Amino acid sequence: GSDMGDELELFLGEWKHQLEAGKKTDVHPLPRSGLQSDNGGELLGKRNDRDESVIASSDAKRQAREPSPLLVLPSVETSHCSTILLNTGNKSASKNHTESLIDTLIADLNELNTIPFFDVQLPREIAIAIFRYLNVKDLCTCARVSKSWRALAEDNVLWSVICQSQGYKSEDDVQWKSVVRAAVVQRRRVTNNWKERICGLNDHRPDTIGRVCCAVYNQSQVLFCCSSGEAYVWDVQVDWGPVEVQQSSRDSDTPTCCGFSDNWAVVGTSSGNLNVIDTQTRTLVHCLRDLGHVTSAMVTSSNDSIAVLACADTVSPQLDVHSEVVIVKSERGEDWRTFYLEPPRTKVCKLGLLPHLRSSSLVSYDVIYSTQTTLAVQAVGSPSSTATHFLTSEGEMGSSHINTFDHTPQTVACATSSHGYHVQLFDLHTAAHLSTLKGHFQPVTAINIRQSPPNCIVTGSVDKRVCVYDYVRSPQPVMKLSGHSDVIRSVQMNEWKVVSGSADGVVIVWDQRMQSELWRLCERYPVGLCQFDEAFLVIGHICSDPLPTGYHGNLHKRQKGLLRVLDFSIDPRHYTTLLPSICSSTYNEPSASFYNLDLVYPYDFIG
Repeated sequence: GSDMGDELELFLGEWKHQLEAGKKTDVHPLPRSGLQSDNGGELLGKRNDRDESVIASSDAKRQAREPSPLLVLPSVETSHCSTILLNTGNKSASKNHTESLIDTLIADLNELNTIPFFDVQLPREIAIAIFRYLNVKDLCTCARVSKSWRALAEDNVLWSVICQSQGYKSEDDVQWKSVVRAAVVQRRRVTNNWKERICGLNDHRPDTIGRVCCAVYNQSQVLFCCSSGEAYVWDVQVDWGPVEVQQSSRDSDTPTCCGFSDNWAVVGTSSGNLNVIDTQTRTLVHCLRDLGHVTSAMVTSSNDSIAVLACADTVSPQLDVHSEVVIVKSERGEDWRTFYLEPPRTKVCKLGLLPHLRSSSLVSYDVIYSTQTTLAVQAVGSPSSTATHFLTSEGEMGSSHINTFDHTPQTVACATSSHGYHVQLFDLHTAAHLSTLKGHFQPVTAINIRQSPPNCIVTGSVDKRVCVYDYVRSPQPVMKLSGHSDVIRSVQMNEWKVVSGSADGVVIVWDQRMQSELWRLCERYPVGLCQFDEAFLVIGHICSDPLPTGYHGNLHKRQKGLLRVLDFSIDPRHYTTLLPSICSSTYNEPSASFYNLDLVYPYDFIG
């Protein structure tokens, strides 16, 4: 009603302006003898003499003043036509109305550019700078305050910063809030799939004559080696299976360890060879020979360089075992350079590669290693006298037998077995002792601080228990998880769950809030690899039983080991598509081979 009238008044004002300018005067005056239809018939009836007199008087008055333009709007149907007589009204009133609309438009624009903060009006740029300090939940809450706050909280600049900080990637010119929303929905779906054990299952057994002897997982890719000499890379995010990056060897060069980082793989063998492989081109880029029995190997890479760390054991004439630590490095495509660590004159049990800690380091990396009684950090190319010893047989902590260790760039956690089965924490930069964690009553065999949340650490022991610590708050475990029936080989945790694997082939997923078991998987062989990220759980069952002497035939599939990948990123509504068609068969199909998930026995003879 009122809105339509305002629009008509504006239209008539423009029409009058055009008439005054002499551009267009297509106006139909009111007929004097009643409204006529197209066929000449009267629609409103005949007018009497009184009507004629009224019209005459109105004509005289109209001639006395300036004529006002009239507009006749006919209806759509002729049989129901009507005449609407509108006057443009006062020109000043139309002008005032136009000015009021302009003022309203300016006020609306100012509301978008000037953000009200309680009783203060702030420019939009300052308001965006304030909103940068809010997280996703707070931005969504602010969007419900007012229209101006909603326009500010949904600004694409704010959400693009959030996407970059959380690692979400998308194409340019997109609504970054929708990208974050889709990622949050996917994360919730993955978490629910973990709890409900809804996943896609993909198993792989070697097709070669050998069996799986070592495996590592890094950034959604699995590198594993077989005893016959082959090396494979398996990208768990794609549909195809493992890709061979190293062919089998003709001699008895059996892989003993492997490492993987980005597009580089390193494989150590029992005959003393250290092979560096480019997994993209599947070529051998460097080989270091005659090292001895390689027991551990790892690789790290940056934009311009690649460094390989390996440890090889040699036996002296007196039958003493000594370890040799070597770093092989290449920068910017130059020739490979080899650096040796001064021998610790004993067997090295475990190695680690640290970022540059000292200016005297020649290769920008320091090596952290452990023997049975020593934990130390030493720069490659420097004498052993310059090494930082955290634990020694004559140190302040007393004589210690070191089982295993794990480290971050700032902290190292070491499991000891002397004077109690504890976990010692040290600062890598200052070599200061931070804490002693207690809770196990048998040696600790698995420890993980690198992949744990801040200030947290998870351990597994021979006592078949998993302990979770908050080492800043207390040296005692915040939770103890019991359920394994053998020695724990691997542990890992995140904000809400813990995954552990034991020597009897059992993998258990624990809920931290309930401190109880969610579900478990069982297999024949010990767990040699058990790692997970947000959407994938990778399990490597590696057979450690020795082969018969002189046996060179093909092994049974049960003796080859198993690699298992569980994908929790699938949509639960479509998980039935992953099942074989036999699982959804009906009773009307032919007999002899069809089963149904709801039945315990086949219905071959159901009539």
